[in-house]
Parts: sequence; C-alpha cells; structure tokens
Amino acid sequence: MSKFVIEGGYPLQGEICVQGAKNSVLPLLAASLLVEGETVLHNCPRISDVETALAILRHLGCRTQWQGHTIVVDARSLTCQCIPDELMRQMRSSVMFLGPMLARCGQLDMVYPGGCSLGARPIDLHLKGLQTLGAQVHPLGGMRQLSGRLTGARIYLDLPSVGATENLM
Repeated sequence: MSKFVIEGGYPLQGEICVQGAKNSVLPLLAASLLVEGETVLHNCPRISDVETALAILRHLGCRTQWQGHTIVVDARSLTCQCIPDELMRQMRSSVMFLGPMLARCGQLDMVYPGGCSLGARPIDLHLKGLQTLGAQVHPLGGMRQLSGRLTGARIYLDLPSVGATENLM
C-alpha cells in the first residue's frame, strides 16, 4: 500500500493516469444507444464484458470501433431488434441496455441477464423503476416484453442499487 504525506501550504500539482473501469464503461456503452450519432469513450479496458457489450451494440445495428483504448460507437442505424439470449446471458451488465433501448425504441423483448458468478440476482428494481417511468412489463414465456414511452418520475428504490440507478437515469 502506498503512503502519501501531505504538508499544507503548497498547491498540489502534477498529473496521474486514471485507469478505465468496467463498471464505468458498461453503463456508458448502454447509454450510447440514446445518442443518434457518435459516442466516444476514452480509457476503456479491453475485457470480455466490454467485448460482449460491443457485440450487443453491433447486433442492434450500431457501428463500433476500437482505437487503442478508445471506443467509438455510432448508433445512427439502431435497428431496435431484440438482444439475443446468448448475449444477454453472457454478462450481468446486459440489464443496462433495457432503459436506453426502451427509451429509444419504445419496445423490447428480453430474457434475464446472466454472467454473475454470485448466482442469480434479481432485476426487479430495474423493472419496477422502468414501470414507474411509464413502461409496461408483460410475461412472454420465459421472457419479459417491455413497451411504452418513458417520462420523468420520482423513483424510490426499495434497496440501494447502483446498477438500477444508472439504468433508470
């Protein structure tokens, strides 16, 4: 562990490089669906969850490109298709696409996300929040169908949830 000693009376100066984080880039990649143009994200980690998120975006008609550690997403040609089961089940963070897809497309069919080594984790806070924003959620076999026009609302989550908060924002 590094030890820093700070003595007062002198202005702080210098530069540091902040490493990119999966938990930052995944919600931003999902949010790129809301932009009818290009989104540029710098300092992105090259890990499997990020690659899965890019595969989801490409399946939905977006163009994606790595430029070093920068990702460029062009969502102008979004097709509003369903996210395939195999991509939804590869990572827990696939749930982050629900809010942006519903906001941009008005409808989607979804399976529950997977990819969590902690076991099954519910997404009820996400669904309940989307319903508060105006979504209708209907069972569809082993899936859920979401539809509706989202509008602003006060949302109170039953439990603290960073992911649900990011998705609903």
